[in-house]
Amino acid sequence: MSTSPFEFTPEQKAVLEQLSQKTGEDICSLITRALEKLQEEEQDETDYLLSSPNNAAYLRKALEDFQQGQRNFAPRDLIGE
Repeated sequence: MSTSPFEFTPEQKAVLEQLSQKTGEDICSLITRALEKLQEEEQDETDYLLSSPNNAAYLRKALEDFQQGQRNFAPRDLIGE
């Protein structure tokens, strides 16, 4: 497995060190666990969006159209902003 070089900010390092001391886990394990949690949450959201056959068909068509340059999506404000 290849690795990508990156650096943590001093604040990120401090948070990781504090969590490591608090949990007794090494920093690599903490990062791995956090990434797994993010992947689970992303999959849950995808499953929810595709749970309705009509919604799934609409999203697949919109993605296909977008990939073929047939649809442009204008930025919108989020509800409540």
